Amino acid sequence: MNLVGIFGYALNGLIHRKLRSMLTIMGIIIGVAVIVAILAVADGVTIMVSSELESMGSDVIYVFPSGMMASSMSHGGAPVSSILTYNDLNAIKKVPGLELVSPIIMVPGVNFEYRGEILSGPISGVEAEILSDAFPQLELESGRFIDDNDHGKAVIGYGVANNLFDQKLSIGSQLTIAGKNYRVVGIMEEIGGLGSADDNNIYVSLNDAKDLGKKILDDKEVSIIFVKMGDGEDLDRIVDDINFELRAHRKVKEDEEDFTVMSYEFVKEQVDAVLGAVTLAIFFVSAISLVVGAVGVSNTMFMSVLERTKEIGVLKSIGAKKNDILMVFLIESAMIGFIGGVIGLVLGYIGSLVVGLYGLPAIVTPLVAVGSILFAMFVSLVSGIIPANDAANKDIIESLRS
Repeated sequence: MNLVGIFGYALNGLIHRKLRSMLTIMGIIIGVAVIVAILAVADGVTIMVSSELESMGSDVIYVFPSGMMASSMSHGGAPVSSILTYNDLNAIKKVPGLELVSPIIMVPGVNFEYRGEILSGPISGVEAEILSDAFPQLELESGRFIDDNDHGKAVIGYGVANNLFDQKLSIGSQLTIAGKNYRVVGIMEEIGGLGSADDNNIYVSLNDAKDLGKKILDDKEVSIIFVKMGDGEDLDRIVDDINFELRAHRKVKEDEEDFTVMSYEFVKEQVDAVLGAVTLAIFFVSAISLVVGAVGVSNTMFMSVLERTKEIGVLKSIGAKKNDILMVFLIESAMIGFIGGVIGLVLGYIGSLVVGLYGLPAIVTPLVAVGSILFAMFVSLVSGIIPANDAANKDIIESLRS
């Protein structure tokens, strides 16, 4: 038997037992569909995270005191076991290749009021250059940025202007912050996504932030030190130099730092590690359904061998070799995997589109598409090896007698 003949014979065997074949294929379909949908979401989230991190500035670095979470940059008020000061900022300025080194002062738990409605949250004090140049994701929707000499002026995020209060704020609106009046001079465009917390930020000048936080912050304390690299500088070198200068200044040893130097690459590595671990765990759980499908394939092939014992004897009596019989059943197994993989891929893709409607990014990459089909074929092929080998080794005379 040539390969074309073997393939046609195997296909005819599946069609002849189409009900059993379809029930077997269902197990493969479910497993592949679930895996494709999960990997699509994982790839979509990874791409979204990378894109949004890049939009926040791949040339910027943040230095946090020990214990402060990365989210503190937006929320404030996280517990810390050490503090940063202007002396630390001056130490960082010794590093060559920096375009900007600037303090950020965050005052947590500040009450702010608008038209009788009182809320509470962090207030961020920044230099004018940070808002206007250093944060690519911060764009003005209306008004202007803060000037360093501004007093009693505020720039607010899109969420503060449109969502926090029952009534919307506009340029010129008056906010009462910690009992003092502040006039809104700028409103940011909506960021959304990973930067959505920034939509609820209120920015004031450094001097105003120091005044608002004088009861809870030290005179020389800064919450975060913002660093922007010069063009063409090496990120790893800058991070290493900042760590070196701060360790020397704060008199701490390597791996005993009471501060964190966080760059785009640092955050991306942490996010990728978490996403990778979660995806892998879910993948293995989902693969159980594919294993169940593989058991179904093996069971179907064993039943097929038992039902076709005489047929196998006839094939051998007219010249079919052991390898020909083996190939017939292996091709049947592979075809079950292929059909189940293709249908599962389509259903998984549809599932990813449905997930996308709820705001969670999902992308079926060519690697996932091709890999899912090949994986399904491999699982089915492995499941069919023992039944196929059993069929190939059947004795001609005993087969014809059955």
